Amino acid sequence: MVSEGINPSLNYNSLNDGDSIIIKDTIMTNPQYDQNLDITTLEFDYFIGYLGKPVFQGDLTSLYAMGDQVQISVTIKRVTFTLEPPDVIMELTYDLEIFEKQWKSVDDFVANGVSSNALEPLPQSSISKV
Repeated sequence: MVSEGINPSLNYNSLNDGDSIIIKDTIMTNPQYDQNLDITTLEFDYFIGYLGKPVFQGDLTSLYAMGDQVQISVTIKRVTFTLEPPDVIMELTYDLEIFEKQWKSVDDFVANGVSSNALEPLPQSSISKV
């Protein structure tokens, strides 16, 4: 019998489903391109503690470098779902605000946990130099 569930939450203050935001930041390390997956990983101060480092479609290593100031334009998506025993020990209700173009599905999120494997890479069109 479950007496009390756990409710993980990843929410931005004062943002709603469908809100568009622009994040301006500086690339902190050299871009890392994974040829097998055709994705580039960029590291920023802003994303520390987020669901992994932002991943973008394709090879961005010739376009961006450590120290570049960029802006990332995204739309917020609100995702709420509940997992119940026997899939988990106790009921878990997730309340997430994520980048809309990164969301795959509840099944992918559950299978991969809180990792970049649970999310789609952002399109190259979502990032530009400032």
